[in-house]
Amino acid sequence: MKRRNFLLSASGLLAGVVLYPLRAFASEKKDIVALDDPTATALGYVHDATKTDLKKFPKRAGAEGATQFCNNCMFVQGEEAEIAGEEGKWVGCQLFQKKVVNSKGWCNSWTKKPS
Repeated sequence: MKRRNFLLSASGLLAGVVLYPLRAFASEKKDIVALDDPTATALGYVHDATKTDLKKFPKRAGAEGATQFCNNCMFVQGEEAEIAGEEGKWVGCQLFQKKVVNSKGWCNSWTKKPS
């Protein structure tokens, strides 16, 4: 194989390796974090932040809490995407490896995304 062909092939492979995980998030319903997932339960994750149990998770209460959503949390990764048959946009989360959360969801690990 000539060097030029090798470099072109290698760059294509590298681009695929980098871009595939971003595209892979939010691709199917099976990728959605289940509310009964042990990690989701422990963190109080909900698909709709307005349905957070404020007595159990007071961090979400008040004016500051009202602005906390998965889409502005430092743990989200990748781009928001739609999933056929599901409401809202979905995005990858570092806390739920290889799973997606609703961008308007919330969990007790919410931490403001750095500016």
